[in-house]
This record gives sequence, structure tokens and C-alpha cells, in this order.
Amino acid sequence: MYYENVRRLLLYYNAKCNYENNMKGLHTYMEFKNCTYLLCDTPAVVNDKIFDKSLLNRKKGTPGTDPINKWGRELILTWLLTPVEPDSEIMNLHKIRSIPLLQELIYWHKEGNFDRVSSLGMLMILRDDMAKWIPEMEKKKETVSPFFMRQSIFREKFLEKKDPFAEIHKMRKLRRG
Repeated sequence: MYYENVRRLLLYYNAKCNYENNMKGLHTYMEFKNCTYLLCDTPAVVNDKIFDKSLLNRKKGTPGTDPINKWGRELILTWLLTPVEPDSEIMNLHKIRSIPLLQELIYWHKEGNFDRVSSLGMLMILRDDMAKWIPEMEKKKETVSPFFMRQSIFREKFLEKKDPFAEIHKMRKLRRG
């Protein structure tokens, strides 16, 4: 039932799951449901942190080793102490709305079971991996089939097409200037 709830939440939020792949069960269940695409690939930044390369044979998730979990907690600390905006005194720590997560962060110790801290660590590892990927916004040049350009009515409409927000941009420039 837990794995099904995870699967449904991932589908609902159109999300990917970075899980500790040394725990059995989730990957098998997702394979059974043909939903392994909902599991994230092993982050590339993890390669540098693992000494036992046999753990990298798994294609999905992140190994839950002690060095990886320690690194995840370091990423959490860095994120918590980062200001929300540049030159702001408000840090990400002040924006957390989950009281249980804050309690687990406060009372964390090595021998305890702090699942919220572990999951936040997996999120920070995935976030660190995705930080290197900056999407490029390409402006697609509109191309029109030669067939349509031969038609006079279409050619006139295509050539007279303007920016629908041009008037708004002009008004903003006048107000600023």
C-alpha cells in the first residue's frame, strides 16, 4: 500500500523519486507497475562520493551509504543557511512549514531514525545534481510551408502579425522614462 501511495503521488505531482536504492522493494514494485520512469537515475554527482563502485551498478536511486548520507546532511545545512533572496536576512530555514521536519532537524543524532531528514538529504542530492543543468530557451523561428506562403491571404496575415503585447511594453517604457 505504501509503494502504491508513492507511485500515485509521483504521478499526481509529475515528480521523480530519488530513493535509497539499497532498500529493497520500491524498484521491484515500480517495475511490476511499469513505472520505473518515475524513479530518478542515479545522480552523476554521487560517483565522486562513492568508494565502492559496485553500488553504482544500480541504474536508479542513490545508495544510502554513510558518506552519502553525511554529504546529504551537509547539503541540507548549506541550504538552510542560504538567504531566500540576495541581501535578505530571511533564510530558507525560516520558510520551512513542516514542524515535524524542523523537530527532526533539531534532534537529529546518528543512532536515531529520522526519515524526514533522510528524504530531505536525498532531495538535496538530486537538487545538487540538477543544478548543473540549465535549460536553454531557444527562440524557435517560425517557418511556414512554401505551400501556404504561395496563398495570398495567408501571406498577408503572416506578414502583418505583430507582438500582441507591444502596446503594453510601450506603456511600461513611458511610465519608467
